[in-house]
Amino acid sequence: MNDTEQLPAAVEKTAHTTPRREKYPLPAALSTQDIAQAEATLGFAVDCRTERTTVLLLEPNADEPQHAWYIDQPDLATWLRTWLDGAGWYGEDADDEAMDHLQPWPDYNIRI
Repeated sequence: MNDTEQLPAAVEKTAHTTPRREKYPLPAALSTQDIAQAEATLGFAVDCRTERTTVLLLEPNADEPQHAWYIDQPDLATWLRTWLDGAGWYGEDADDEAMDHLQPWPDYNIRI
């Protein structure tokens, strides 16, 4: 039996001998904090068309598109320092009021 014949035979054998739960394990449960952090991570953007490189945050559940973009930090360097210090609204010690400082992005109408 050559290599091209051995591979399908091995796949066939594995398909019939390995229990489904071992081949396709269920994913681990995610905490609400993990989900919130993932949503926040996916909603970041950097406005590279300005010298300050403003860091933006997308709120995917906004009622209108112009209310979906907020300024997280005025520049990328400040955002990075905040993130490294764990002092941002996304930090482990942040409370529910930590996001109250976010201001709407004024350039939304001319950029998007």
